[in-house]
Amino acid sequence: FKSPRVINSHSMEMLSAGTMDFRILHRFGEISQGGYELFGLDQASMRLGLDFGITPNLMAGVGRSTNKKELDGFVKYRLLWQATGRRNIPVSLVWVSGMTVNGLKDPIGIDEVAVTFSRRLAFYHQLIIGRKFNDWLTLQVTPTMVHRNIVPNRLEPNELYAVGFGGRFKFT
Repeated sequence: FKSPRVINSHSMEMLSAGTMDFRILHRFGEISQGGYELFGLDQASMRLGLDFGITPNLMAGVGRSTNKKELDGFVKYRLLWQATGRRNIPVSLVWVSGMTVNGLKDPIGIDEVAVTFSRRLAFYHQLIIGRKFNDWLTLQVTPTMVHRNIVPNRLEPNELYAVGFGGRFKFT
C-alpha cells in the first residue's frame, strides 16, 4: 500500500518516524436518491485527522468526524514486518486500538436521560494481516471488534465484530 489508510480504514503501512499526515476522509450517502441528493453528496460525512509517525513501528492519530460529532484517537503498532532472507516472515501484522467520544447533545434520542462522559465512549481493536505477494499485488484482512458503551436500545449489542478486506493491484 502507498498510504496508512485504505479508503476509510487503516492499512498495514505506517508513517515514517517524525512524519505528520493531515487527512480529510469523506463518506458519501446513498446514491439511490439520485440527483435530488446529488447522488449521495448531500448526506456525506467527513473526518479531519492528524496522524503522527513516532517510530518506524508506532504511529498515533487524532481526529474529528461530522458523524455523531465524534472525537477520536488511535494507536497503531507493527508487530511483524514481512521479510525474506535469513529471517523469513510471510506476513505483516499490525495492531490498531482506538477510542471515540460521541459529541451529540442527545446521543440516544431521549432528552430526559443524562448521558455521562463514560457512556459516550466507544472503543475498537483491529489486527491487520497483510502480505505483499509481488510488485503488483498486495492484500490484507482486518478482523475488528467494536465496543460501544451506549447503544440506542437493548436489542442492539454493545459489541460488534467485523472483517474488512483491502487490496492493491498495480498495473505494470
